[in-house]
Amino acid sequence: MRDLAVIASRGIKWIRAGIALALVMMLAACAPLYSPPPPIHAPPSAPLPPGQTYPDHTPDAPVRPDGTHEQKRAPTYKVAPSEISPGSAGKAVESLLEEAWGHYRNDDFERAIVVAERAQRLDPRAAEVYLVLASAYLGQGKDQLAGQFARRGINYSAAGSVLRQRLQAVLVSLSP
Repeated sequence: MRDLAVIASRGIKWIRAGIALALVMMLAACAPLYSPPPPIHAPPSAPLPPGQTYPDHTPDAPVRPDGTHEQKRAPTYKVAPSEISPGSAGKAVESLLEEAWGHYRNDDFERAIVVAERAQRLDPRAAEVYLVLASAYLGQGKDQLAGQFARRGINYSAAGSVLRQRLQAVLVSLSP
């Protein structure tokens, strides 16, 4: 009787091992096979004569009279940052800026900063927000923070705008 129990337990172990092996094989069959990436076409190691370029392998690439291909370049676009971004947040930002300037005029610099920070969260690219922050920190005597916000505002202001001039005036006032 004992021999029969030993044989049965060994049989169960073999069955379990067989099931585990079958599961591993099924999972392996589902796994994607590794395929190395396609080779990258490298230009020949010998340098080209002056004035020649490598072809760009596009059939519609214009060919110059000397047999070389013109290089295609991606178009470049000049993006002018907006002083207050348009959109649904624009009106809210304008309203917050008016409120912040009101606090600033009343010498309540802390409240002006709090309101301007709310506007900044709505539109972090609005240059006027940084002018309010720089001016309020300047009013508090925190020159380093005022300079940081003025420089950041200059990055978002349009060249030659009154807003940029005011931000630059804050920086000038910080210079010894």
